[in-house]
Amino acid sequence: MIRAGRTKAGDFIYLVGAPEGSLGATRYQQAKDGKPLGKTVAPDAEAEKAFRDRALKTAQRQLANSGRVVAGGGLASALANEAIASGMGMDIELAPRGGVEALLFSEGGARAVYAVSPEKAAEFEAAWSGFPCVKAGRAGGDKFSWRGILTLPLEELAKAFTEEK
Repeated sequence: MIRAGRTKAGDFIYLVGAPEGSLGATRYQQAKDGKPLGKTVAPDAEAEKAFRDRALKTAQRQLANSGRVVAGGGLASALANEAIASGMGMDIELAPRGGVEALLFSEGGARAVYAVSPEKAAEFEAAWSGFPCVKAGRAGGDKFSWRGILTLPLEELAKAFTEEK
């Protein structure tokens, strides 16, 4: 089993699955528009099976220090939650293909983020061969930084996620 919240300094941060899903009916879209609008990503049984098979292989071989599904709140939420839970900053370099909102907050499809030690990176990439897999950044320091988009001290990020509004 690979648990979330165990990212270590120096780990590579990988995104497996499509970088962008759909903004339709997402938490972000509902917060922005006040009600659910649009369409979600259509289910893809083959992609889900391919994802599951590779995730099981990753866990069985202990190829990652930490893993977290990308779900409600999208990629930004998954990465921020991982950084907070691990107490570890991140420098994310993944650039948007479409808009910044889609990269950060889209949902849907089989997606996860993994923290992988450099020594296991080649074996991790081999395990995910044939499925979308991209090195999104590196863990370390006390800031959560997404190149060209935002930089926040980890303490400030944690506060934003835990304080009631």
